[in-house]
Amino acid sequence: MPGDSADIEDDDESLVDRWADAEQPFGDPEESGLIPEVTSSEPEEPDTEQLSRDLSDVDGDLLNTFSVCVLLTNLGVLLVSVGALLAVFRGQLQIGGGLVVIGLLTLFRVSQHYRSYKRDRDSADSDESADATESGHNR
Repeated sequence: MPGDSADIEDDDESLVDRWADAEQPFGDPEESGLIPEVTSSEPEEPDTEQLSRDLSDVDGDLLNTFSVCVLLTNLGVLLVSVGALLAVFRGQLQIGGGLVVIGLLTLFRVSQHYRSYKRDRDSADSDESADATESGHNR
């Protein structure tokens, strides 16, 4: 019968044979090649010259909008989170509620700032395309 105790004991012994080493049941990780070789224990220093060259290639308005959006979003999420925690766990409804409201207003301001940038960019793109079509018709 399939449920004999002898079959169960054989299965247990085969498992023990397969994974005899309890410390490393899947073999030596260094021999498997899955662990990369570390040549230096010190991390590389960031190349500030390369970073400044990369950032100089970015449009100033885009970089400003990105920075403002990231900072305001982080601030808004922090205020909403701390406010909710204060209101729920400490029972400080006035302070917690105030922080939630300020955080939501901050997040709303992020959306306004981004929409303003997008509207300005789209209008500049449409002006450029209109200028290009007018110069094509004037020839």
